[in-house]
Amino acid sequence: KLFSAVGAIPGLRVVLERRSGQLLVSQPYDEMQVGKQQRVAISKVHASGTVFMVPSDLIQEPTIGVARASLYGDVMIALTLDLNTAMADWVRDRDRMVASVSIAVVLVFALALTLNAALRQSERAEAERSRARATLDAAIESMSDGFVMWDRDDRLVTCNEQYRHMYRLSADFISPGAKFEDIIRGGIQRGQYPQATGDMEEFVRQLTAWHHHNEGPLERELPDHRWILITERSTPDGGIVGIRTDITDLKTALSKLEAAKERAQQAVEETQLQNAALRERDRALHIQNVLFDAALNNMSQGLLMTDRNQR
Repeated sequence: KLFSAVGAIPGLRVVLERRSGQLLVSQPYDEMQVGKQQRVAISKVHASGTVFMVPSDLIQEPTIGVARASLYGDVMIALTLDLNTAMADWVRDRDRMVASVSIAVVLVFALALTLNAALRQSERAEAERSRARATLDAAIESMSDGFVMWDRDDRLVTCNEQYRHMYRLSADFISPGAKFEDIIRGGIQRGQYPQATGDMEEFVRQLTAWHHHNEGPLERELPDHRWILITERSTPDGGIVGIRTDITDLKTALSKLEAAKERAQQAVEETQLQNAALRERDRALHIQNVLFDAALNNMSQGLLMTDRNQR
């Protein structure tokens, strides 16, 4: 009964034997061997109570054994454990674990390759975006006009140096993230807008309303007496893109053209007055000629009548 409690351990063999090697009982139980001398008596190999490897000439399969004396001096208790059988579950679990780890390693490696490829793709995409952004920035900076962009919340996204130059009195407020209204207020305080001679908030309100509704181009005079044409358009994402064109030369040319037009008009009017005077003089001369002809005609007739009377 005591021996049957350990019978469920795979690969384990428990024996009670005499020091001579005679088998008393064993588990697993083998009735045919009870009382017989064993070919392999573990207690004869080592009986110190410490575990040892059973020599391969006694048992070929890897086996560990232990033996020690019982309370009865002539009776030894010995145990042997077949390592292959005892470790079968562990080997199976190990193989499964190795397989799982191998699969996990393969998956991790594949994931690493995928992540590396994705990272490289992301780096290439980022490099392409950087090159595109650099190209766009270079194109914007090379513009002769001022360029500005606002996001859907009316905050400054970007602008070129020409735009900053036009609004140089407001340069301290022109930075990414600044709101349109705040830039206008700061510019009014710096004298950037000569037109803002009345209520500052009313000017800000009117300019902001025009800014949001894109009500056609707007001409503005700058503090240095230059003129710019302001044009803005909405973007599909709700932002606003603006262009500032310096039209000072055009305004000067138009002013000169208007002055020339006035001078030409004055010349035309003077010419008309001169023509009217000439026509009046011609009419007076014509009347004088008619009167002179009439006088000559009367004189001629008088001379003829005198001549006739004399005859």
